[in-house]
Amino acid sequence: MSAKGKAVAAAALDTLLRKAERAWARQAPKTQTLRFSEASFAQYFKLPMWQDKAAAHAELRNAERDGAISIEWERRAGEDGQIERITLVDADTVARIIGEPPAWAEYDEAEAQLHAWREILNVQPILERWRAGKLVRGQSPARVADFVDACRVIKARSAQSADEDVLIRRFSAGLFSDSKRIEAIGPALDALTAESLDAPWREVEDVFSGLGLIRMPQPILLAGAGVVELVDGTRLPIAAPYIGLAPQSIRRIELPDDAAYVLTIENLTTFHEIAMGKAGKPSGLIIYTAGMPSPALRRVYGPCLESALAGGYRSRLHWGDIDLGGFRIAACLARAHPSPLGLWAMDPAQHADATSRKTLSGDELREIARIGVRHGWEDVAERVAIDKRAIEQEAVMLELPC
Repeated sequence: MSAKGKAVAAAALDTLLRKAERAWARQAPKTQTLRFSEASFAQYFKLPMWQDKAAAHAELRNAERDGAISIEWERRAGEDGQIERITLVDADTVARIIGEPPAWAEYDEAEAQLHAWREILNVQPILERWRAGKLVRGQSPARVADFVDACRVIKARSAQSADEDVLIRRFSAGLFSDSKRIEAIGPALDALTAESLDAPWREVEDVFSGLGLIRMPQPILLAGAGVVELVDGTRLPIAAPYIGLAPQSIRRIELPDDAAYVLTIENLTTFHEIAMGKAGKPSGLIIYTAGMPSPALRRVYGPCLESALAGGYRSRLHWGDIDLGGFRIAACLARAHPSPLGLWAMDPAQHADATSRKTLSGDELREIARIGVRHGWEDVAERVAIDKRAIEQEAVMLELPC
């Protein structure tokens, strides 16, 4: 039998099924038909030989006998000469013939598997998007196993100390008997833990860091002025150019009376340059966040500010990339303490000559604007929207607050 004819018949059935899926997603099912015309189904008329068309007809007649479709023939073409249209009778039977589950079956399976996890933040919105025929972080309901495993990760982490970082591959091996499973489900973890499904994707490392899943233990790097009090009572001055300490070893940080600020820095290169005095001697405390601050770093950061900001005259500042990731990191730090957080060197108007990594998308700019409104950075966010450049820290001049 002609392979070309069989392929055209399969394409016709597939077209009907996709129409039915779109109608299901709109929750407005109606009778689905496919007219065999040059405009709507040209491949039927491109079959090169009569035998090819006969093979297509035979396949579609079999589908009709199975109760999947009905066929209307073009009367003027004679018996079995040319199809005028086919009409969908049973979409599930069409799906079985094609050998592919229909969208509603995939959705029902996804809903059943996620039912036990509905208390997790975004499970219901994810199901609603799938019910509307949309993808979530590029994933369809067919990938529900990733979302179930992501729910298991979130649940398991919530049962552990929120202030402690864990090694991602050891944690993955213990949970799934697969050390790399968590790294394979980054999009699902992003969707389930995002503030909004409408927001652009986060960098996968930021998603992991937000859950306290790290590739290796990270010390907290500190530079500038201050004395660190360790949990064993030891008092350790912050030596030049910087010191690194395990987060769990730190009880609090005291600043000298003349210290002017607590400044967090997103990127390691900039932290090192600042610590080495490339912008002058720091007059405050400098903390490296290693990108998105992990729970262990946030545990140190919040309580440390209680003593570091005593008296209310010191500034709390963050310096990050001028892009959505930088604003998300700043927002995470803003939530870690009730005192106001200002943005340092994150106004593109300050960096007219800086090179741009890319042009920020409309979705990114809208999310930056939302973050700006929430944390009092509207003016900076507006200038970012006008400028549209994504500028990395390493592309701007080094400068410290006074």
